[in-house]
Amino acid sequence: MGFGSRREVKLEIKKGRVRVNEVLVKDSSRAIQAADRVTVDGEVVNYAEFQYYVLNKPAGYLSATEDKHGQLTVMDLLTPELPHYADLAPVGRLDQDTTGLLLITNDGQLAHHLLQPKFHVTKTYRARVSGIVDDELIHLFEVGVKLSDFTTQPAGLEIVERNQSANESEVLVTIAEGKYHQVKRMLGVFNHDVVDLQRVAFGPLQLDESLEEGEYRALTADELAALKHV
Repeated sequence: MGFGSRREVKLEIKKGRVRVNEVLVKDSSRAIQAADRVTVDGEVVNYAEFQYYVLNKPAGYLSATEDKHGQLTVMDLLTPELPHYADLAPVGRLDQDTTGLLLITNDGQLAHHLLQPKFHVTKTYRARVSGIVDDELIHLFEVGVKLSDFTTQPAGLEIVERNQSANESEVLVTIAEGKYHQVKRMLGVFNHDVVDLQRVAFGPLQLDESLEEGEYRALTADELAALKHV
């Protein structure tokens, strides 16, 4: 319903504060339809069929709803009392050791749309790599990088920092694909091993810097509207 957690909703029902179509609700298992008018203490509560969350994924978690080997997944970071929790799933995947922005929703149609290669939804990653990245790589990424099994689509590369003393560089890589280990492989072609990788953007969504790793929040109305217009 979009009003608190399941436990909180059950408590409000027990207190006699919830009505559906002006009828007092006594059974917390009652199904609510989109056309139903739900009120709490006379205040209308809007029914939300779909939920949308942005998570700042920490390292060590799988981008999956469950794992048969018992490894931690991103769903372990969400409270099970969220509305439609059982139907929530990450959109796409980040490697277990990759951090940053991950969209989680139960809107399968939107998730499918965002992951379709033909729509070229971009993903931007901040990478710390070994070695000093040369300006020439900017052009090489623009024309596509030849890997062992395919040549990537044109990609963006921005050099953020060159640390001569540590022999490391920081770059931003923007791709419109999502092949396995793609960013790591692209940089590896030029002998730049990825030391740290963080996704900072997914389509129009930017990583919320106020979110600590492991924290999440609901999308704003503007963020959701932007996603739906990709």
